[in-house]
Amino acid sequence: MNKLIIAAIILSGISTGSMNAQIILNPEATGDVCHQFTYRFAYRADIPMTAVSTSDDFIPGTPGIHAGKLHDQTQSGNMSTFFHSTQRTWTQHGILEFHIDQTAGGTPFPLPGMTENNWEAHLNGLVLTDGPEGVLFQLQMIDQADACEDGAIVETDFDCGENFVATVFDTIPEVGTEIDPIDVTSQLRRDLFGDGTGDATSGFILKPGNPLLANAFITLGAASPFIEITINGTPTPAATASPVPTRTPAATPTPQLTATPAVDASVELFLSHSTFHPGDAFLLTASISNHQPVPMIQAPIVVLLDAFGSFYWYPDWTDTFSVDHVDLPAGVTTLTILDFIWPSGVGSAAGLTFYGAVLTSDYSAIVGTWDSVPFNWNE
Repeated sequence: MNKLIIAAIILSGISTGSMNAQIILNPEATGDVCHQFTYRFAYRADIPMTAVSTSDDFIPGTPGIHAGKLHDQTQSGNMSTFFHSTQRTWTQHGILEFHIDQTAGGTPFPLPGMTENNWEAHLNGLVLTDGPEGVLFQLQMIDQADACEDGAIVETDFDCGENFVATVFDTIPEVGTEIDPIDVTSQLRRDLFGDGTGDATSGFILKPGNPLLANAFITLGAASPFIEITINGTPTPAATASPVPTRTPAATPTPQLTATPAVDASVELFLSHSTFHPGDAFLLTASISNHQPVPMIQAPIVVLLDAFGSFYWYPDWTDTFSVDHVDLPAGVTTLTILDFIWPSGVGSAAGLTFYGAVLTSDYSAIVGTWDSVPFNWNE
């Protein structure tokens, strides 16, 4: 298993109890539905005859996000002989549907430890890419009805909203403007923990707030929107806490950190920083001392990440108990556990902890002394 998987574990939001831990949800589908309504009127005075016809079409499109309304009318002739008039109205509603069954990193969502009320959600990354600057145009965001949250842009999405979320703007801003984050906590709370539970997506509709006054179209970038989940709270583990895994196979019992050492050995963990920033080298090593004059053959070495109640075990970095077997000659042996460059764009978190120890051959107790090292990260 690539040791950089630990970075994926952290970055995809496993540390759900950390202060301001941030998780990203990506769109599953973006686009719009255009409603085209046509009214035709014809009159001939010599017969006399009047004819009226209408057409009503809903046309979905992806991936561009468009919203607005335009009205057009053409006519010819005069009422004394022959008159013909055609009126067309185009109304577009933008649609965004987001994955809520997994994070951007592919981790199942909601995460362990998330409750109904210990997080907030904001829609970010809405960028205006086209539209007449300065025109009065109220753009509203509406929560998509559960029946339409299916991860696809279809005709019925046009008018499938149920609750007002926010006014995005009242006047069309300058092209390139990124809209301020929009709070969607209550909408996601409903979809994850309330009446909307069971859908794999959560959707929103962008539409003119007053269709009678709207006479313009705007376009929002389809590639940039995302939902950012921020976990609240600071359940930082105490330095002397004994980690207990959430799922431990019966054949491989969990080591208890208070066990009496069977032989003389010790582990010391070293981390390159206590707080990491983008571009920092993330280096975790374990110096294991065998104080006996004889080697320890295939000694079980355990290193685990405590991510606020969720435990991930070296070398596989899964939540299933695992160890690495190492030959330890007398003296000190140093193992490189993790070595990578801390990335950008992952927010901030505090209070995660690595633990390290040598175990007895049956994994039932710790040999000698164990060690722990906490760390944080900031953008």
